[in-house]
Amino acid sequence: MEAIGQLTGGIAHDFNNILGVVMGNLQILEMKLEGSDEALGRIKKALKATQRGADITRQLLRFSRFQNQKTELIDVNKVIGNMDELVTKSLTVAIEVKTHFTEGVWPVNVDPGDLEDAVLNLSLNAKDAMPAGGCLVIETSNKVLDDNYVKCNPESKSGDFVMISVSDNGLGMAEETKNKVLEPFFTTKEQGKGTGLGLSMVYGFIQRSGGHIKIYSELAEGTTFNLFLPRATEAALTDVRQSGICTALPKGTETILIVDDEVSIRDMLSIALDAAGYNVLQAENAQTAHSLVIDRHPDLILLDLNMKGLSGIETLSALKRANVSSKIIIFSVSDNETDVLQALKFNADGYLLKDSEPEELIEKINHAIIGEFVISEPLTQILAKSLRPQKQTNVLQSLTQRELENLKLIASGKSNKEIARKLGITEATVKVHNKNLFKKLGLKSRVEAAMWAVEHKLSF
Repeated sequence: MEAIGQLTGGIAHDFNNILGVVMGNLQILEMKLEGSDEALGRIKKALKATQRGADITRQLLRFSRFQNQKTELIDVNKVIGNMDELVTKSLTVAIEVKTHFTEGVWPVNVDPGDLEDAVLNLSLNAKDAMPAGGCLVIETSNKVLDDNYVKCNPESKSGDFVMISVSDNGLGMAEETKNKVLEPFFTTKEQGKGTGLGLSMVYGFIQRSGGHIKIYSELAEGTTFNLFLPRATEAALTDVRQSGICTALPKGTETILIVDDEVSIRDMLSIALDAAGYNVLQAENAQTAHSLVIDRHPDLILLDLNMKGLSGIETLSALKRANVSSKIIIFSVSDNETDVLQALKFNADGYLLKDSEPEELIEKINHAIIGEFVISEPLTQILAKSLRPQKQTNVLQSLTQRELENLKLIASGKSNKEIARKLGITEATVKVHNKNLFKKLGLKSRVEAAMWAVEHKLSF
């Protein structure tokens, strides 16, 4: 497969340059031949065919990319969860989308954009398998693969994996089709309606990430694609932790309760706070937090804003009503004005951002314990702005990785074709991402999107 990818990449790169020259000259001719309907008609047909060729070569280049562009430690639940609207809008109204995410799913070290593309490709493949409608189910879970599994699945390896399942109840596949479906250029679609590269790119992403794919399918019953991504190694987790820990942190002795539904966040904070001398408790939800508050009486609570079950604000309100003695600080990724003001409304003792440097975090905690109100520096401006009416603009956290990349490229003046070429996806996929991000940002055009991005200093 790697040799095929290298050959494909070399050919596609040269062919793409040739197509660029052809398309450019056709576009010039189109402008010069205004008024000649017959000539313009032929040029438009040639441009359409050339664009088709360009789309295919971009997919070929994408397929040939055997090295991840950028990997990072991610929570697959969050990445896929942020795609909910994108996936739904990419399907027909006759297809119901269901998601089942396992809590505490292990972190993985992959390219989040590639993961988004893989889920989107599988969703579109499922749509084609359900022409009359049906149900698409996306699930996540932790899986431990043993030696017996490896014996039955030679492409796999033993160890800890996060499994992403994409299932449909559509037409299903015959055994012969199932055995070929991941091969490059294999397609069951009509000529001109598919390149046979979508699932191959999914396969390439999984292979590059050190995982494997398992396919289950029965005719007239449906198909399930199971994507196995290796759990992030302890070395990777340690690198992340160490990158944010300073050995010269000020010391404390108090007890601090961390309330967050993400175990990786709790673990990372625990390491930093423990190194600073604090006694650390952990809770994954409001119920556990309430019990620990009653039993252990922590001096300070770091409370996540967005949690399953009771939210951070709801938990804050309940604890304040119970007159707990603990200082309570909202600890969140959100710098949204509404979130900040709501936290203050319910008498939070501070509001700190999760991207705070460890030295700053420890310093703020020390001040909070002695009764001072604490807030991250960037939020002081938000509080000032809240005194005058303005359009809510901080919705960046609602954008998927691909939507954010599209927005930045729009701001840099790239056309849809150029964005497609840059990201290695089709122009149609670019348009889907753009439509979705426009809606999230409340914008009507590319011009507004570019101005919005520039205003918020978004760029590559």
